[in-house]
Amino acid sequence: YALHHQSCAGDVDKAVELMVLQSKTLAGDVVQYNPNTAMLGAENRGNVTCYLDALLFAMFAKVEAFECMLTSDLPEEPQTKLAMLLRLWVNLLRSGKLIQADMTEHIQDALAACGWKDAQMLEQQDTSEAFAFITETLQLPLLPLQVDLFHQGKNDDADHKVVYERLLNLAVPTDADGKGVKLEDCLEEYFNSQVDVHRDSLDDGKQARRMTIT
Repeated sequence: YALHHQSCAGDVDKAVELMVLQSKTLAGDVVQYNPNTAMLGAENRGNVTCYLDALLFAMFAKVEAFECMLTSDLPEEPQTKLAMLLRLWVNLLRSGKLIQADMTEHIQDALAACGWKDAQMLEQQDTSEAFAFITETLQLPLLPLQVDLFHQGKNDDADHKVVYERLLNLAVPTDADGKGVKLEDCLEEYFNSQVDVHRDSLDDGKQARRMTIT
């Protein structure tokens, strides 16, 4: 398999490198990011897997925060296989190997085996959905967020609580000055949101009910 792999093309030395990398992957090792290694990325399978290629590159190219998913003990065999394939994907990427389309297909099949059937289809999928499914399936630790609600009514325990999230859908503020938008700006707008509640007067409410009855 290694000799006939597209990245090796019959080259014995390259085939041995690939086999050693596969052996390390099966042993649970993750290649560390090296800024001196040029990463070639992944082929776009059928011109529709850019959502998955870009997501995995963003998660694993240089960032270590998601590596815990690749090395933790998982309860089911489909999850273990998915983690192993992603580990191999990361090791190929960080070793400067071009990731072939067949590798992407294996990952798509593994995602489908874990329950996301649409991932197996040769169609574009939603990137945030892919992120949410992968992180939930491989049990990425949740982020604890303190939520405080301030209002003029009586305070209770529901106004101050901790919620747990894996994904924050951040809106991008308008770049009025043309200087670019920082992540801090997106986070500030997300967490410092304000909701104003306006109530109609009693007379307006009665009028609205009369109109509804009519």
